[in-house]
Amino acid sequence: MTGSDLRRYYKILEIEEGATLQEIEHAYRMLKRIHSSDSAAMVPGMQEFSETRRLELLDAIEEAHRVLETQLKTHSHTAISRNRKLEPGIPVTGEIFFMAREEIGVELEEVSRRTKVRKDYLQALEMEDFDRLPEAAVYVRGFAVAYAEYLGFTAEDIIPAYMLRYNNWLATKKKK
Repeated sequence: MTGSDLRRYYKILEIEEGATLQEIEHAYRMLKRIHSSDSAAMVPGMQEFSETRRLELLDAIEEAHRVLETQLKTHSHTAISRNRKLEPGIPVTGEIFFMAREEIGVELEEVSRRTKVRKDYLQALEMEDFDRLPEAAVYVRGFAVAYAEYLGFTAEDIIPAYMLRYNNWLATKKKK
């Protein structure tokens, strides 16, 4: 796939090159709605297109969506499949999750969709807002493992130190 092919697909979906998966999905849904036979009568100017041209546009939109989505998922998977290693001396905090996610340019919604962990729990992990997480450590550990592995870390590198922070917080909370 050449760069000019990808540029053509971005142009079909009327989005900027380098758009996120979320932006691609949004543009795809919007264009499908605009060009569907149900809404053609309500959108001014659609009478300019013959039925054949309208169907060609819909096919192009479908193809652009499929190719860009596949390209982005493949690229994202490649970017995060490598084993990340923590720099020696860097404390394991929720900020590790945030920084790694920002580095690869993935939104929390996408992480949530891929890991099946609710967005608010992922955000709580990043912010170490433990009050917003279930009190059972097994859930927090499961969420953190899923998130860490999605980001390309090995669980053994991050989870023990992160869970120590969580357990310390929990012990402090129970003393109050």
